[in-house]
Amino acid sequence: MKFAFSLAGLAGALLSCSALAITPGTSTLVDFSNGTDDWYGRVGVPAAGTTTWDTTLGNSAPSLHTVYNDFLKVGLRYYTESGAFTGDYTQAQSITLSLDINPIRMAVGASGASVTNDLYLDLIDFDHPADGFDASFVSFKLGSLSEGSGWQTLSVTLTATGSAALPSGWTAVDASGNSTLASDLTFAQLLSGIDQIAFRIPAIRSGSAVAYDVAVDNISISSVAAVPEPTSALLLLSGLIVVGGWQRSRRTAG
Repeated sequence: MKFAFSLAGLAGALLSCSALAITPGTSTLVDFSNGTDDWYGRVGVPAAGTTTWDTTLGNSAPSLHTVYNDFLKVGLRYYTESGAFTGDYTQAQSITLSLDINPIRMAVGASGASVTNDLYLDLIDFDHPADGFDASFVSFKLGSLSEGSGWQTLSVTLTATGSAALPSGWTAVDASGNSTLASDLTFAQLLSGIDQIAFRIPAIRSGSAVAYDVAVDNISISSVAAVPEPTSALLLLSGLIVVGGWQRSRRTAG
């Protein structure tokens, strides 16, 4: 008897074993009641600004609050490597990620004119970097942020956790058109080993630095357990019937 296997299939199997699975049917909410809970934002020298745990500004709770004069024009990120938000996403049928965000101020530093920018969710795998990057990552645009618009909730539900191709709305290309996904890595393989997630406001591409005053709260992840395949469910039912019949026959024989 001959056995055949593909390198891609073997790689996928190895990838799926490299990270702890997200526990299907569970949810985690970070409302910053007890501190930063392993979430981080921009930090810098006092003149540039920093991210703090703010007990006075939150959506019914404290928040993670960034005030930053963006001299380096690199945008703004809130990120975590917490095990509640990272690991193997493919073990769940669907995963929903959500946060509350308050864009208090987003203004061009020199003129003070307010600007509107987008918020992205990045799912990041450091074990398999794309060409020119230190990681592979995929992104989803959650929505647009306008200065002074107040607290708003943005979210995405990922249902195609086993898809090799990128689902609708997800991208693997940066602002310059460079691929952010390693050439030998599928979407599902990346999802099987998420090392970090980030909510990202990209740099404004106008040539001017932007001053940020942004707070986030109520960051959550929830997952739905996968439904057994019909064949698997039928096999399980058949096994139960066989066991039940065997037990009855034993009682009859006894």
